[in-house]
Amino acid sequence: MELLKVEKLNVLIGNEKKIENGSFEIRSGDVVLMTGPNGCGKSTIIKLIMGDIFEYSHLNYSGSIFYKEEHDIGHSESENEYFRKHVCYVSQEDEFESDNVMDCFLLAINYHIKENREKYIFEFVTKYDIQDCFGFDENTLQFDGKARRLAVKLKLTELSVKEKKAIKFLSMSIRKMSGGQKKLTNIFTNLIRYEFSDLLLMDEPLNNLDYNNVRSFSNVLTQIYRSKPELGIVLVTHCRSIPIVNRIIEIDAGQKSMIEIENYSCSSCFGKVDEHGYYT
Repeated sequence: MELLKVEKLNVLIGNEKKIENGSFEIRSGDVVLMTGPNGCGKSTIIKLIMGDIFEYSHLNYSGSIFYKEEHDIGHSESENEYFRKHVCYVSQEDEFESDNVMDCFLLAINYHIKENREKYIFEFVTKYDIQDCFGFDENTLQFDGKARRLAVKLKLTELSVKEKKAIKFLSMSIRKMSGGQKKLTNIFTNLIRYEFSDLLLMDEPLNNLDYNNVRSFSNVLTQIYRSKPELGIVLVTHCRSIPIVNRIIEIDAGQKSMIEIENYSCSSCFGKVDEHGYYT
């Protein structure tokens, strides 16, 4: 099934041409690496698709962008708004509307879920072992007031170590996190919408992630993809480190064109990968 189609895209920023007559499509099950040198227009394309172009005061573009064929998101604000509600988008910037992790998750699913939202979030975090990405050990699992109130709200009494870590993560203050932790939190608070989406667009998700964080992110993304293989995923990044990628779209900065590259292979700079696509 075709999820996204971009046709005859031309992008000009100021007097600089970025893309000329670029076309590509994303189908169900595609995991696409969009790559190219710095400044070639990768992130601009994703922002155009999302309608997230407010920072570009000198941007001019033409072309067609369709979601599921019938939704013209390139020329209709109402269709673009519909698209934004049905796609999982992770921007380059770490954007948080609250300092509390649980509140950020709640805002992310507000459109989709009205009841038992905290339980849904807790189950998402524990299902994908997201709490293990944040370095908790048994010596750091003493609950503060926020954590205790959340455990009570979820009606949790006898908690396993895994559940304690999840509660601790969901009670964290974002302003006290490291840069890598903020990046991961931004990713995961958006990825929670994957069950209500058929398309994931991720703009430079590996920025600010260290060796272990890249492995953790990749494993969570792989697990999500294995649980919903009809997803279409686009990753804008230089790094060929995501094992489940099955297509490459490269921007040729010289020709201002978009070309499909065959035979993707995951680099080994982040360690060994098993036969299922997980870092071990």
